[in-house]
Amino acid sequence: SELEGKAVILDFWATWCMPCRAQAPIIERVAKSLSSRGLVALGVVTGDTAENALAFMKEHNVTYASVIDDQGEASRIFSVVGLPTLVVLDRKGAIVAVRKGLVSEGELRGIAEAALR
Repeated sequence: SELEGKAVILDFWATWCMPCRAQAPIIERVAKSLSSRGLVALGVVTGDTAENALAFMKEHNVTYASVIDDQGEASRIFSVVGLPTLVVLDRKGAIVAVRKGLVSEGELRGIAEAALR
C-alpha cells in the first residue's frame, strides 16, 4: 500500500548472477534520478540468501530496498524464469514492461519515464 500511486521497478536478482550485479548500479541511478517524480525501485532476491544480498548491497552502495523471495511466490506471480528480470509497473499497478537480461540505462530510463506518465 505504501507504493500506491508510484511507478515501480521490480528487480528480480541474485548475487551469483553476473548480469544482475552489473544492472544494480543502473537501477540505482535511474531510481534516484526519478524518485522525486514518484519512481521506486524494489529488488526481489531470488534463489539467494538474505546475508549474500545484504553484503552485496552494502559493498556496492545499493540503496533501494530488496525483499527475499525465498518461497518463489513473487517469481511465480510475475512468471520470472531467468535472472535478471525487470518488471515495471505504472502508477496504477499495471505492468508496462518486462525485460529479461541486462537492460541499458537509456532503455530503463525510457521505460521508467513512460511508467510515470
